[in-house]
Amino acid sequence: MRPPIYSIVNFRVQPDQVNKARVQMRRLERDARTLEGCIQYHFLQDLDDPSIFAGYGIWTNGADLDRYRGRMDDARENGNALMSMFDPETPVVIRTMDRI
Repeated sequence: MRPPIYSIVNFRVQPDQVNKARVQMRRLERDARTLEGCIQYHFLQDLDDPSIFAGYGIWTNGADLDRYRGRMDDARENGNALMSMFDPETPVVIRTMDRI
């Protein structure tokens, strides 16, 4: 059996949008956790700068992660609320990783 796939995203939201972003992230966590292949899904908030977040998901395989990403691409095209709160000056960094 292959080990699970880890997906990590780092991003910053506009400082005046932090509370609204947290509400959206909680909703996204709940939704992602219902998807096939999702083992864990969480968002984390920086202790020193509350506008900085990281999200991570653990997926059973790459196909399940790809299906989730397809849903996120659709959401982005349809004006996803969280993505509209991202700080436009800070790049979003997405990594797919394997455990060592």
